[in-house]
Amino acid sequence: MNKHFVLQPLIDDYFQDILLWRNTPEVRKSMYTSRIISKDEHQVWFNTLKTDQSKAYFVAIIDQIKSGVIGFTAIDETKAHASWAFYTSPQAKPGSGSIMEFNALNYAFDTLKLQQLNCEVLGFNTKVIKMHGKFGFHIEHTDKHAFFDGKTHHDIVKLSLCKSRWQIIKPEIKNKIRRFL
Repeated sequence: MNKHFVLQPLIDDYFQDILLWRNTPEVRKSMYTSRIISKDEHQVWFNTLKTDQSKAYFVAIIDQIKSGVIGFTAIDETKAHASWAFYTSPQAKPGSGSIMEFNALNYAFDTLKLQQLNCEVLGFNTKVIKMHGKFGFHIEHTDKHAFFDGKTHHDIVKLSLCKSRWQIIKPEIKNKIRRFL
């Protein structure tokens, strides 16, 4: 059975959902902004996304369930590269992260016409680093102790994936995660 997947551009109706998701402990602990985000601060961020052409954010809807956020930033059409990140919602079913990553990579390389996609992961988030590795990302480098969360310094792991590699491994990845698709 195929999952029905939609990348829905952000609309005002998602404002409260995304604020709630951003403020869940599971999401906050892996973000640069790990404190509670106020409604006013969230409003400024949300409004900026509507006008900043270098960013594209979406709510991922899987089988009619709002399952998380996928964001592309630093989109450079001339150099054909961007950065990305995602997080799942508390309502997301198991396997949603894999569905979101697979579809985000297709969007990046097929729709945005990127040649390279980059991301940053806090070093302690080994689960996500490993997941990105399974999707073909490789570690470019690690910035040691580059992020201070107010208490501790953390490494920032920088990863990348190029379109040509994605095209080669995409069928294999699709086969591996087919139970989620």
